[in-house]
Amino acid sequence: MLSEGRQSDLVFLVVISGVTQNPAGAGQGGERNGDVSPDRAQRSRRGSRMDGFRVLRFGQLAAVTGDYSRSLPIRLHFLSMKAIDSATQLFLVVFCLVFETLSFSMCVGQDVPQGVNYKKTSPEINAKAKTALERAFSDTEVPTNFLTEVISCGPILWNDLKSDQELLSKDSTPVTMFLSVPDPLQAEGRGFRTQEQRDRFWKVVLEKFPELRKGTVRRAQANEIQFYWSTIPFDIEEPLFAIETARGVFIANLKLKNDRPVLFWLDRVDDLRTLKKR
Repeated sequence: MLSEGRQSDLVFLVVISGVTQNPAGAGQGGERNGDVSPDRAQRSRRGSRMDGFRVLRFGQLAAVTGDYSRSLPIRLHFLSMKAIDSATQLFLVVFCLVFETLSFSMCVGQDVPQGVNYKKTSPEINAKAKTALERAFSDTEVPTNFLTEVISCGPILWNDLKSDQELLSKDSTPVTMFLSVPDPLQAEGRGFRTQEQRDRFWKVVLEKFPELRKGTVRRAQANEIQFYWSTIPFDIEEPLFAIETARGVFIANLKLKNDRPVLFWLDRVDDLRTLKKR
């Protein structure tokens, strides 16, 4: 057992990580197909991750961990506990500051806009989905195995395809969207439920935008996430990708079906206010 004097010399390097709790009574997102409610107030507010280092002396430990534990379901990881000299303490403080700066910079590159409910998946699933999307675009034939579930076409892309809407509207489902951009705007997308509809939609899209075949598939950036969020009534769930082409950026949301990535939503990123002029 250490004496009180000896305990005061101990320094802890602590990693603080956890997720903020959901507020009581938070609502859930809407259905994946159908009308989009203009009222965002009922969206569920997911927790946000909190990470960081703290360098604490023994006497500070109980108070600080108690404060965190009352506000967050966090985990405190004790990486080291030993008496160290002032020079080492200074090194640890500088190290922590550099680490937090780098962590912040990395988060900015993958920033999720405030108020957006965004569910991440594992790097392995994202990698698998990215490969499936790239193969689908490069395939000379219609990638039927990638189009086996209901696919929704977002409002910008649906307007792009207006010359083919009569062909694509046959037996497909209108998806009405009430947007605020910031003025209220009613827009329309389309849902394709049969294999024949989905195959036809894919062929028309690649005929209209052949540059998608050589596009760069990457993680969606903040403005692209915000665009997608503005058009849907449900939480965003990865895998979510942007496809960068010479004529613009597209957004593709995938999901897993029997452990296989399939397309769920496709749209072209643009200013939604342009829909008023069309």
